[in-house]
Amino acid sequence: MKALRNPAALITLLALQACSMMPWTDDSAHEETNTASLNNPTSIQPQTFSLRGQIVDGHEVSTFTPCGSNKQYWLDLAKVSRSENEKLKQSISFPYQPVEVKLSGYLQLSSPADGFAANYDAIFKAESLNIVTPNPTSCSPAVTAEDSNWLGLYQARSKTNTNFQVSLELFADHSAVTTYQYSDGQPNSIERGFWQRLNHSQIQVMMTHHQNQPLVSERLFSRTGTTLKATHEKVGNMVYEMAQGGLILFKVDQALNKEKPVTMSGNPQRINSSAKFDSRVDKALRQYLSEQNIDAAGTRYRWLTYDLNHDGKNELLVQLDWCGSGGCTLLIFENGQKTWQFNSKVTLVNTPINLGSERHQQWQDLVLFVSGGGAIPNQHTLRFNGSEYPLNPSLAPIADYDKISPIQLFADGLTPHQEGITL
Repeated sequence: MKALRNPAALITLLALQACSMMPWTDDSAHEETNTASLNNPTSIQPQTFSLRGQIVDGHEVSTFTPCGSNKQYWLDLAKVSRSENEKLKQSISFPYQPVEVKLSGYLQLSSPADGFAANYDAIFKAESLNIVTPNPTSCSPAVTAEDSNWLGLYQARSKTNTNFQVSLELFADHSAVTTYQYSDGQPNSIERGFWQRLNHSQIQVMMTHHQNQPLVSERLFSRTGTTLKATHEKVGNMVYEMAQGGLILFKVDQALNKEKPVTMSGNPQRINSSAKFDSRVDKALRQYLSEQNIDAAGTRYRWLTYDLNHDGKNELLVQLDWCGSGGCTLLIFENGQKTWQFNSKVTLVNTPINLGSERHQQWQDLVLFVSGGGAIPNQHTLRFNGSEYPLNPSLAPIADYDKISPIQLFADGLTPHQEGITL
């Protein structure tokens, strides 16, 4: 993955991240002899865990989505036994058919050398696979007891900056979100990635994106009671000691917590897409396809509305399942004369999409992360040229990190393949 244009800016933030609400107390009585350390990479050995979810396996696609989650991992079945692989193949009746399974394995950071897997935060290295009967009413990730004890929200405030708060949330699908929250009006900074257990008292938290821009950072947290502590952070190949004794976070009773930062749905800066049928959306999409003489029967799509040109009327954005190795196709319809009229087509689209902080011809810039299909992974800025947005984002200028707003469209990251409306 490509690092931020100025990763040192994030390191400077570590001084603020050294938060504490009370002194750290040593718990050497429970200290383990196999303690992992960032300074000794061979000591970092993830523990195998189990999750239930859906596999989609086909040409250039091999993914695992945990139950009840939008998170997708690239799937590596090389360590799964031949008999289990055969059972999986026999259960697939048609290409890309979802199969519900229970997997055991661990996560490994993806890299550009991993091909298609490089488009995912992590690779699920499966060691065993069991096909399960789908539950028609619900699907639970079936987290192990050892992992469930770690789940939840952890918070602390800075000792030197009362306007600053940091939080870490660990989810059942093994995704993780770190939020840097300010009470002086500054927008939140959000990092996302994954976590996994190393031993009884330590976890690895690997962040893969900062404000939707690829940045890999790693922290190892040790637990005492319900308190987490990290003393070092690794960014790239450099390990940094954190200021003021480290980052100390305290588990929050979410039933009582009234200051939890919004990191998922419900945040006006995160605009999720919809897979709910809307006759107006259907009409606009079918009209475009008819004008282009495209037979799109069976096409799946997701959509949302947002005022891109600041005229007080929401444009329509439709993500289609017309996808290649570099991403999918996005259609943008301008809101005019009380109907949505086709305006722009953008290819190589990966979601979420950030808005830029600048406008061109009154239309908001779009910032897209481009990777795959031979493209060098990077953020690119699409500027409205007076009539439309550019077709190919890989040919657009590389984005200036300081000009990327925190507003995200298609923030849920769901693709039409996962859950979409079928024409």
